[in-house]
Amino acid sequence: MRRRPLSALALVTVCSLAGCGLLPGSDLDEALEVIPADATTVTYVGRAAFAEREGVDDVETGADDEELRRYLEAATAAASTSLTRYLGIMQEAAFTDLDVQWEVVASGADSGPWTAWKIDDDLDLDDVGDDLVDAGYEESEIGGERAFTTDLGSADPDTQLVGGRYPVGVMSQVVLVPDEHLILAGADPEALLDVVTDDEDSLVDAQDFEEVVGVVDDPEFAHLQRDLDCAAALGGATGEDDSGQAEPMISEAGLEDLRRPDATAFFVHGDDAETTTVLGFADADTAEADASAREAWLEDGGRLLRTQQPIDDIADWSVEADDSLVRVDHAFDEGIDWAARAALAGDGFTLCAP
Repeated sequence: MRRRPLSALALVTVCSLAGCGLLPGSDLDEALEVIPADATTVTYVGRAAFAEREGVDDVETGADDEELRRYLEAATAAASTSLTRYLGIMQEAAFTDLDVQWEVVASGADSGPWTAWKIDDDLDLDDVGDDLVDAGYEESEIGGERAFTTDLGSADPDTQLVGGRYPVGVMSQVVLVPDEHLILAGADPEALLDVVTDDEDSLVDAQDFEEVVGVVDDPEFAHLQRDLDCAAALGGATGEDDSGQAEPMISEAGLEDLRRPDATAFFVHGDDAETTTVLGFADADTAEADASAREAWLEDGGRLLRTQQPIDDIADWSVEADDSLVRVDHAFDEGIDWAARAALAGDGFTLCAP
């Protein structure tokens, strides 16, 4: 058994697991204030925080190939934004991934996806807008802000780039909000703008993630989910499309005693990039029952469903229940990348039974 001793952070906190709430002034809190209240899945990347921790914050837009390679070698799945893969080919653009402080990508059951980038204060977003027009975007106005659109027909068919420098798959619609240093994109950036201008409620207003988000301080990466469909998540974790087979799969995987959380969160946090999963339940009794069942499942050979590896063989972990929350601190032998990929796939520590 590789049960991990509870960390000092887990044992000694300034508040209980259930009592912290959203952290005022944190970058994650700021990002959630941009996202509509009906979002059910959120992925936050604190790119600037990662770059500082890894010592690659000196790599800037316009860097040479060697410097870009140094940056990309440090970037894990938990440090990659929607723009990271385009870092090399966007060096002639008015901004790149290296100008992003943080990214948040979210979607709801029937809405989104939405993307927002917080941009360095010293980057002039008017220059970005002018360059988008120069690249071939059509300019308009939404809510008093400059808005830009393009489509696949305007992109190079081989590279999918507009003007040779902007990826149409990520930036087909763009709204610039200079006063907030935000670039909004995705399927409906106007919905984000309505939240930014306080015309619509944000996720912070909705408070659906308040308890699970408050467990760790200033996370560098977060993946949040609510209104979970455990059967669908199980199918996603195994790569199967048919969630109708969930019941025998749950039994075979030994998940039947686990409970269904109201919300989950995966974090990379702290100076040493610790990884933590938090599950929020309806009440303390349910959380306690899940913590006991989850611990037993892990001790009895609970597996990553995609790879069928026993988690106990490839990670250290500890499980703790406090009021309506269950916290699992863990460390995969292969590092942050494995933990993040498992969390994004709905595999591992967030698995549940319907």
